[in-house]
Amino acid sequence: MHSLTIRHWKRPIRRRTVPAAAISIGLLASALTALTIPTAPASSAACTAAPTYTPGATKFGSSLSTGSLTITQAVAKQDANFGRLKSVRIFDPGVPPTNAWSRRSAPLSGRTIVTSFRMSPQDVNAGRYDSAMRNFFSTAPKDRPILWNYIHEPEPLILRGQFTAAQYRTAFQRLSNLAASLCRSNLFPTMVITGWTTQPASKRNWRDYYPGSAYTSVVAFDPYNDAHGDATSYQSPADIYGSSVAAGKASGKPWGIAETGSNRIPGDAAGTGRAAWLTKMGAYLKTNGASFVTYFQSTTNGDFELRDAPSISAYRKLVSG
Repeated sequence: MHSLTIRHWKRPIRRRTVPAAAISIGLLASALTALTIPTAPASSAACTAAPTYTPGATKFGSSLSTGSLTITQAVAKQDANFGRLKSVRIFDPGVPPTNAWSRRSAPLSGRTIVTSFRMSPQDVNAGRYDSAMRNFFSTAPKDRPILWNYIHEPEPLILRGQFTAAQYRTAFQRLSNLAASLCRSNLFPTMVITGWTTQPASKRNWRDYYPGSAYTSVVAFDPYNDAHGDATSYQSPADIYGSSVAAGKASGKPWGIAETGSNRIPGDAAGTGRAAWLTKMGAYLKTNGASFVTYFQSTTNGDFELRDAPSISAYRKLVSG
């Protein structure tokens, strides 16, 4: 908030007598004119809750798993596998640490960052994380797109009764407004939900989780060739991604794939089958206008990690463009 500035006034000597009431009114009017009154930021694309994201060509990248590695080492490892990643996916299990960007900024330079964090919507709505999140947003680098996401895949948590869809949407909106208060045009609120939610068989409506157009810059999905890592065949890209593509286009927002992957199916020990699948997947998503694709380079909940030479080579070609 800007402080109020009041100028000091000296009444000039006048030859004629002026009524005291007139002098008081005149001084009051002059003083009010001299006040610097705080105003809200001008309404512009840079200061809205959902600044417009212009993605360009599909940016392929991967998730980063630190574990025993530093963020610099984790980036170097995946760059060695696939060439310089165009996009990276990072996760905070709770509220981002106060030094999040001092550690991450340099190794993530020049890349599209898709970053997730999670705190209970009830606490967010009570304002308990306003200070921490203001620090996170205000210290973020200004020279690259940051697609921030609040609670990726909220659907299972809602199903378990941890919070409601309405509480989630309201918390997301609060954080969008908080980021917008800094008037930063590179902070893009991004909804990330499961690919399963977009499938008719889920009997869900992806819009139940959508914070709304005014609060969302990008929508993203996590479709897998079997999210449990038990795939026995490589499904066609249209079968895996078609419903997510449709939902993304229906939103009217840029859309992307925040997580995806497949285990090597039985009989594909060399990985040549998965390599062919990766190539088809990349072509399908590029053709349909995905803003970014970050492969889930992990063994969490299934062995999705690309370690065999054919798979690494195929994905490297996608990353290189």
